[in-house]
Amino acid sequence: MSKSMPFKKSIVLSLLSLCLLSAILILADKSEPERHFIKPINDQLLIIGHLEATDRFNFASDVALLNDDLFTKVSGVPTFGFSDSKHWLRLRILNFEDHAIDRILEVNNPILNECNLYEVEGGQSSALFRAGDQLAYEERPIDHRNFQFPIRIEANKSKELLLRVSSEGE
Repeated sequence: MSKSMPFKKSIVLSLLSLCLLSAILILADKSEPERHFIKPINDQLLIIGHLEATDRFNFASDVALLNDDLFTKVSGVPTFGFSDSKHWLRLRILNFEDHAIDRILEVNNPILNECNLYEVEGGQSSALFRAGDQLAYEERPIDHRNFQFPIRIEANKSKELLLRVSSEGE
C-alpha cells in the first residue's frame, strides 16, 4: 500500500461530504500527539437529539430551555441532506474520571456555512465558539481542516452542548 493512500481516502471522503450536510461528530482525546489523526471516544459523547431551527427556536437561549424529549432522536451519524434550514444538535459529554479531562469535539464537514457551539448550564446558554466556511480560517479555535472545538469537562461531571449547523445556499 502506498503512503498516499490515506490522503486519497481523505480526498474521496471530502468530496462525498460536498453532497450532504452531515455533522459527523467525533469526540477525541485532546492529548493525541498527531493533530490530523484523532482517536474517537464515543462512550463519552451522547447525541440527545436534533431540532430544526424555526422562528420559535432560532436562538440558543430558547433551545436551551427545551426538554430532551422535544428533540428528534438521532440514530447513527446526523445527516440532514440538502437543506436551507439551520439545525440544532443537543449533545452531552460525560466524564467518569476523578480528574478534569480535555477533549476535542470535531465536526467533520468543513463546508458548513455555520457551525456554532454553545454550552448549556442551568437552562442558560453561552456561546463557546463560532465557526463556518464564511468566517476567516484564522478564527477557528484549532488549526484543522474540519471544525474542532476544545472542551474541558470537570471531574465526574457532564457538559451539555448545543451545536447549530447550517449549509444555506450549498
